[in-house]
Amino acid sequence: MQTQQNTTATEWKRNRMQTQHYANTTEYKRNRMQTQQNANAAECKHNRIQMQQNGNATEYKYSRMQTQQNTNATEWKRNIMQTQLERNRTEMQQCKYNQVEMQQNANAMEGGVSCCNCNTSHFL
Repeated sequence: MQTQQNTTATEWKRNRMQTQHYANTTEYKRNRMQTQQNANAAECKHNRIQMQQNGNATEYKYSRMQTQQNTNATEWKRNIMQTQLERNRTEMQQCKYNQVEMQQNANAMEGGVSCCNCNTSHFL
């Protein structure tokens, strides 16, 4: 009977240790999975932040390029307008010069004196 009790006690002890071992294994497994989930979540968050940063950088770059294009277009427009203005001034000066020239010619023609005796006109 003593032997039976000892055997039963040993068996019970073995079972308890086995159960404890399974519990520890399960706990370890659970902890490992939790750690993996946390790592995955952190990785996911990091990737999302990275993507957002990349998105912001791209957006910033696009905005800068757009601004540069607008600046270039404005500069180009200003240059064309400046060229047109200078062309208009030149044409206006030419026109004024032509008017003065025509006026001088008209004055010279009006101021000419015709000699009846020699049939020539003398311009002042």
